[in-house]
Amino acid sequence: QFQPPMAFDMGEGGQAMAWEDGMTQVVQDDGSFTVFWGDGKAMEREVTEDGGFIQTNPDGTVLQQNADGSGAFTSITGATTVTEITDDGAKVTTAADGATKMELENGGEVYIEPSGWTQEKVLDEETGNFMTRGSDGLVEVTRPDGTFERINPDGTTDQSFFQEDGSLVTQMGDGSVSVVNADGSEEFTDEWGFGGKKVVAEDGSSVTLMTDGSSTMEAEDGSWSIDIAPNGDQTVTSTLEDGTVQKNMPDGGVQRYNPTSGATTFTGADGGDYVSRENPDGSVVVTDPQGMVTESNPVTGKTAVTFPDGSTQITERAADGSLQTEMSDGSQVEVKPNGATSFVDTEGNVSETVVNEDGSMLTNTPDGVAMLSAENEDGALSALYKPPSQADVAEEFAADAAEDSDLAEFQAERAVAVADAIDSGSTEAMHEVADAAVAVANDLADEADGVANEWLEDVAVAEAMNDPDMTPEVADEAAQLAADAAADAAAAKEEATAQAEADAESMAQVTEELTEAAGEQQAALQEALDAGFTMEEIQAYLESQANAEERETSSRRSTQTDDDNPLLQLFDAQKAVQDLLASATAVVADAQESSAASTRADAVAALLTQDAAEAAAVAEAVSDPAMDVEAAAAALDASRAAAEAAATEAVAAANDAAADAAIANAADAALAAPAQAAEAAAAAELELQAVQAAVDAVDPDNAEAVAQAAAVLADVVADAEAAQATADEYADTDAYAAAAAEAADSATEVAEAAAEVAEEAAEYAAVAPDEPVPGVAPRGILQDPTAGATTVTLSSGNSVGYVLSDDGVITLQSSAAADPNLVAAAEAEATADAATAAADRAQAIADAVLAGDTTAVDDAAELAGEEAEDATAAVDAAETAVAHANAVAVALDNPDMTAGIANDALSAASEARQDAESELSIARDSA
Repeated sequence: QFQPPMAFDMGEGGQAMAWEDGMTQVVQDDGSFTVFWGDGKAMEREVTEDGGFIQTNPDGTVLQQNADGSGAFTSITGATTVTEITDDGAKVTTAADGATKMELENGGEVYIEPSGWTQEKVLDEETGNFMTRGSDGLVEVTRPDGTFERINPDGTTDQSFFQEDGSLVTQMGDGSVSVVNADGSEEFTDEWGFGGKKVVAEDGSSVTLMTDGSSTMEAEDGSWSIDIAPNGDQTVTSTLEDGTVQKNMPDGGVQRYNPTSGATTFTGADGGDYVSRENPDGSVVVTDPQGMVTESNPVTGKTAVTFPDGSTQITERAADGSLQTEMSDGSQVEVKPNGATSFVDTEGNVSETVVNEDGSMLTNTPDGVAMLSAENEDGALSALYKPPSQADVAEEFAADAAEDSDLAEFQAERAVAVADAIDSGSTEAMHEVADAAVAVANDLADEADGVANEWLEDVAVAEAMNDPDMTPEVADEAAQLAADAAADAAAAKEEATAQAEADAESMAQVTEELTEAAGEQQAALQEALDAGFTMEEIQAYLESQANAEERETSSRRSTQTDDDNPLLQLFDAQKAVQDLLASATAVVADAQESSAASTRADAVAALLTQDAAEAAAVAEAVSDPAMDVEAAAAALDASRAAAEAAATEAVAAANDAAADAAIANAADAALAAPAQAAEAAAAAELELQAVQAAVDAVDPDNAEAVAQAAAVLADVVADAEAAQATADEYADTDAYAAAAAEAADSATEVAEAAAEVAEEAAEYAAVAPDEPVPGVAPRGILQDPTAGATTVTLSSGNSVGYVLSDDGVITLQSSAAADPNLVAAAEAEATADAATAAADRAQAIADAVLAGDTTAVDDAAELAGEEAEDATAAVDAAETAVAHANAVAVALDNPDMTAGIANDALSAASEARQDAESELSIARDSA
């Protein structure tokens, strides 16, 4: 139940209010306030002398607003959003990412997003109408009487208008309709057909009844309302005089809007607080009890979610209205205005849905299954599935197997190289192979660059040959200009390179001097320590001498007996380092600047040199009578193919070089491992000795210190023993070499097996049929919500369907496709049975003639007759089952068949059966 807050007048301390859920608020006379929530969140606003304020929000963000409405907002990431007031009174809010919102004094608005999405709302001063247009296709006209017309980005239309009786009708593109009558009553229906009606009583209060059984009662002045759910749960909304709006939920939760802070709080039954507020750019920020912060703009669609672990999810609206979401893990989701979607997971797999012109949707998933779905006017949904091709699946498997084989081959080569290095004691052969591979890769990379430049020249030639304004004179002039620019760039590059080399030399020299000075300073410090001075004395002396240096250098000398004093020598060494640091800073800055300038000059020279080559190629082609559009296109195709081939070869060579380098490095590491293990063991032993000495010095009467020392000693002993065990293993060179050889043999076997699998996969991929993979997906699904029927056509051709009747009974039906081989076998079996029966009949006649007696034949005939009756009954049952199955199959294949028609046919068949049974009974009685 609603409990009003407790109010306290604290005099100069302000006005305080406290709610039953733990929320408190203190408001000062100048408008400053502090709000505390039950879970520890807080919001504070301090009003400044000029009438502005500074507000700190629960999520740590800060809002600073001046009296004129200008100000700044600092987000949780530190990004700043600035609001400015222009000379004409417009308010312009610019976010850190460049997003801009402009609010005009006449109510007009302009939104510009970095993605290119824009929306503009303009006032027509003659009519008072507002026209809104968006880059995504949104067009809206809003009139002063509240009616509107809107064309949404997906092409649907929303509109509202007044009827002659004064009622306001609102029709949305999704099919929902609302009618507000002149007396305040209202009727509405949503897109699913659910709705309700609002009735106004004589006292002005209203009651709204929904088709799902829920209802709402509301006071005339809006001071209270009660929502009753279908299960009887009640939500009570109360509005206080100060504008506070509070909702008490049936589970004990409370939602409250605070007009002072502008924040809305929802406190769950468990006590956690969800706080929402509005930023200067119109976005709404929600902070939940776990620390998740959600910031969303209802106009631009931009949404940023920061999770408690620091991960994020960012959604932006593109220029065409698409919503693009990117998660911290790299996955991406895009939803277009027409409903088309795409999802890219962390591994780069893509699932997408394309909306066709007829409204049907084609969905492709990473597993290769495609689904085409559509909904007819009656709401029936049909979906057709296309499994992936066996050839595509085989090709993908072969590619994966080849990749696995390459990896296994690399691991085997690395293991063999390690074994060889340990056996021979040298890695010279591995590095020779790696160096040769790098040389080949560099040569191929240079060759690929040259071929790519030739392709760019052919691109320029093809464009020129398609330019009707291109002439030899124009081409020659452009070639000369390009050549001059390239020459100037080359000269600038040489000058910048020379300056960079000189600055680099100066930086190397000052670095060497600084290193020497730092060494002298360290030596002087050690000398002072060896002389018996403490670090406190040394620091105090250096500080006092630094102060004295500012007054007079000679005063420093007068305080010392001679220049051999260690502290004085340390001061001189320190001052030398400081002086060198000051000069080195400038030298390094010059070197960095000249290096960057050289890099830029090199890039410009390369670009202009390529431009000159392209211009020269164009001039030569335009002047060549044998060159035309067709010849240029053919040359372009040939150069493109050559560039792609060269690039592929260069990439493969670079990968091979990287693999050879990794093998050589692994061999180096394996060869150096024994020495490194021995050094690690020696260092661990020295540390153990030092720790043992420290432990021996611990006061034996201090039990806590003794226990701590024993624990530390035990850890150090364990580390030393482990390091020594590793060193001993490496010290056994024969065992080390044998283990490496065994690992190489094992890796080689794995590589050979992987190569065999890859070869088999490639062979099957070459002959795999381009046919759907059986059993991956059904052929189609048909759902009719009005009839409660669903039909699934399996990949085998069989159909399975079920119908949900009004009384909740589900009828399951299925059909099996006839197999021609089974039919032929059944016919052959029937022929054989007939031949056997004829032979048996002839044999019986012959036996009777010979015996002169038909008793045996009569007995056999009687027995055969009984068996025939049983067989006839079985055949009748089988024929009935087949007839039922055929009827179901025909019904499922009939697009006009509905559950209602099927139920009517079933009722008619049942009545006919009852009539036949009655007639049979009457006939038997008469007989």
